[in-house]
Amino acid sequence: MGTYLGNTTSTWGTQINHLSSGLYELIGTTGEKLPIEMDIITLDSNAKANGIVRVKVTGYDFVTVSNPDNRYITLNTVIVPAKTKQIELVY
Repeated sequence: MGTYLGNTTSTWGTQINHLSSGLYELIGTTGEKLPIEMDIITLDSNAKANGIVRVKVTGYDFVTVSNPDNRYITLNTVIVPAKTKQIELVY
């Protein structure tokens, strides 16, 4: 969703603003590009990457009209099952 996630001095509000800008590029300003599929990196309890899951984003909610520390982004998603590769044999 872009190259910026912040640094050690960035605030939660700054990070949410940058993430929402990246999401609007993907889904459109009114969600007109939905649904879309994306891969999400999963994290273990130590915040280390431990897998990838593909999801279909079907909706969203950005709460941006409050204290910057209370802003959040909610994505409505459905897990997309893994696809089995099918090869047609020709002989």
